[in-house]
Amino acid sequence: MDATAQFVGGVAGLAAALVNTAVGSGALVALPLLVVRDIDPRAAVIALSVGLLPGTVSGTWAYRRELVTAGRRAWLLALAAALGGALGAGLLMLMPSAVFAGVVPWFILSGAVLMALQPRISASFGRSAYALPDRLTPLLFVLLGVYGALLGAGQGLLTLALLAVSGSGLQAANAVKNLTNAATNLVAATLLVLRAEIPWALCAGIAVGAVAGGLVGARVARGLPDRVLRGAVVVIGLGTAVWAFLAW
Repeated sequence: MDATAQFVGGVAGLAAALVNTAVGSGALVALPLLVVRDIDPRAAVIALSVGLLPGTVSGTWAYRRELVTAGRRAWLLALAAALGGALGAGLLMLMPSAVFAGVVPWFILSGAVLMALQPRISASFGRSAYALPDRLTPLLFVLLGVYGALLGAGQGLLTLALLAVSGSGLQAANAVKNLTNAATNLVAATLLVLRAEIPWALCAGIAVGAVAGGLVGARVARGLPDRVLRGAVVVIGLGTAVWAFLAW
């Protein structure tokens, strides 16, 4: 069983890293691969949260120069996202498995819709007509952190959309996105390791697959047209959501 879990986790981690490199939202591909294999949805989300943590931290480090220009506001938003991550991890542990299984198809569906809308989200950079109130933005990042800890698929796209509305440039937005997502993931994964039952074999497979995917992702994923890869992710997400609605 452990060997099977490690293999499935490795494939999921590899797929997540490849998709993250090209178009983001790799969890949208990884989660369906796990739940289709009849892995408990909550266990799958916990394993992804822990197993993909090294990738989120390394992605933040890669954008450290842009974070310097982003200033203190980026760290304030990271704290807000971390708070949301703690709340989301708590909900993940407290929510009955049956309830969580009923919510997951909606999460997958929302992630697929966000991926389909990514080109419009990206096109909105530099064309925002207004900025959000400063006091409202941290609250929204708390909610993003809750969502990210509960699922993660689509959190990056939602973050970019929110920053686009605020008129942020793409590179600065990517840096803040990586930082806030890493803060969510770090806090949520830490709490889950301390308090939840962790499927370590699955986590190990995801971590190994994610490292391998990160090493080859730029060369492989970027060799494919974004439209083709994005379309594949959307189809997988929609198909899995339909399957989950019918099967659970």
